Amino acid sequence: MKPEELRTVFARNFRLQRKARGLTQKQLAEKIGVTAAQVSHIESQRSSPSFEVIFMSARVFNLSPAALLIPAEVPGMSKEVA
Repeated sequence: MKPEELRTVFARNFRLQRKARGLTQKQLAEKIGVTAAQVSHIESQRSSPSFEVIFMSARVFNLSPAALLIPAEVPGMSKEVA
């Protein structure tokens, strides 16, 4: 998988998981130790997440870090949450 494809997969899964838990970008940012702007940039693919962000996000979402990098449907979420 190319780096830009990996960034797209992570951004999609990151956003889906945040929305599924009813978190705002600001709330998630506080939980993973970044700014709301950084969360926005990751979700919109304007920046790539650091390893720390990947691992902290996985912990908050109660997933393995790899689960956020797999280009598959998130279980129970066949449609993106608007």
